[in-house]
Amino acid sequence: MLDFLNIKIIRYLVVAAVLNIFISLFMMQYMNDSDFKGLGPNDSKLDRFINFFYFNVGTYTSTAYGDILPITNRAKILMAFYMMVVFAGMFTVLYELFENAIKLKIRD
Repeated sequence: MLDFLNIKIIRYLVVAAVLNIFISLFMMQYMNDSDFKGLGPNDSKLDRFINFFYFNVGTYTSTAYGDILPITNRAKILMAFYMMVVFAGMFTVLYELFENAIKLKIRD
């Protein structure tokens, strides 16, 4: 049933999940509360990680609700690069899915 999924697509999805975790850890370490609107000034490290992970997944899937926003230039630049990487990755996944679906259609 899921013949159109191949190892490349699964590998990309795993890399995307790991990238989200690393970007969230980076942001937690190097970004201040003043870089983003919507972060609590007294959040614990776990809360900060969860907030950044939530923000990154929302950005990655284009379902962000606007409750956390980058407001400084460095935060905006970081998120712009992140979104370019995400766009390139999603284009790759969609291309692979489309190519595999066509191959299956031709084979059948």
